[in-house]
Amino acid sequence: MLKKLLIAALAGLLIGAPARSQLLMMNVGQPTNGPFVSQLISQIDYTQGSPAAGDSLTQAGTPMYFNSSGVLTAASANTARFDCPNSTCLGWLVEASATNSFLKSKGQTAWSVGHATFTSNAIASPDGTTDAAFCKTDATSNPHYCLSTAVTSATSIGTFFVLAGGYGYAAISNTSSTYIYFNLTTCAKTSTLGSGWSASWSSGPYVVAGNSWCRIGGVATATNMAYLTLYPYNVAGTNGGNSPSFLGDGASGTYVIYGQVEAGAFPTSPIITTTIAVNRAADVAANADWWNGATGNYLMVEYISQATPGTVQRESICPTGCTATSFVAPVSMWIKRICQFNATPAGASEAIREAAQANGTACT
Repeated sequence: MLKKLLIAALAGLLIGAPARSQLLMMNVGQPTNGPFVSQLISQIDYTQGSPAAGDSLTQAGTPMYFNSSGVLTAASANTARFDCPNSTCLGWLVEASATNSFLKSKGQTAWSVGHATFTSNAIASPDGTTDAAFCKTDATSNPHYCLSTAVTSATSIGTFFVLAGGYGYAAISNTSSTYIYFNLTTCAKTSTLGSGWSASWSSGPYVVAGNSWCRIGGVATATNMAYLTLYPYNVAGTNGGNSPSFLGDGASGTYVIYGQVEAGAFPTSPIITTTIAVNRAADVAANADWWNGATGNYLMVEYISQATPGTVQRESICPTGCTATSFVAPVSMWIKRICQFNATPAGASEAIREAAQANGTACT
């Protein structure tokens, strides 16, 4: 018992330590084919918001992320992004290539409207500058909307960053003219899915300069995603088949920025467009300093997938022993921690390692 307490205390010291820590810790799992002993050699903790020795990133562009102050900003070329929405660092953001086919994504020039007016540069956006637009209703009983076009050939997710501008709700639609409704205080979906949607997306709120922004959206086929439309709304819609028609007051609406339509089922960091689609190159993240490629050693990566934000996952890497001279990170995730273990027996299967992980051998 004392030994277990000492191990727990040492492990506790490791949490919140500087970006790189070293600790010897023994954990014994009992997989079906016999005992497995794993020794933690080194850990890199990216939730501290800083790189470790040997980190490298190849990314020629200037992709976006939430900095340590929780403000959306553009990274310098070849610079790691430690993504910190609401000033809470999720880890090192490593993304796959993506293309935003939604045109005029920031609303720099006017979108098309119906029973509404569209005003550019109306309020401070999540990037802290006054560059978000305002979609304002007129004073008629109609659906009130603002939209821009997209050009995509794949099933895609379409999203907006939105902020309540007098009405506490909003809806989105695509080419199918069916809807998804959202609460702009909680950022939660309030309705069923219209028939032209296969899934919804919402995240946030992201609080910047006192404003609470939501990211709302949905997934649809390419046929249904020729444009993406935002509707300010005055109540919590419940039926995605119903049109968001109501009597506008001529003054209220919804603030919006970073319209995005990209292939896949989850959104990535904002990609700014004007009159043509824009691609963000994939991140190639690696660390060659602390990983020596010794046979029998392996890595455990603790991460949050962009497909399932909020869920921490752990996976072992190099199931038969790593021999590479550097570790190249997977993409589409926030890497929280990377742990290097020395395993006995050397070259143990991934199934054995996962069993040991379940018995406490993890990056925590």
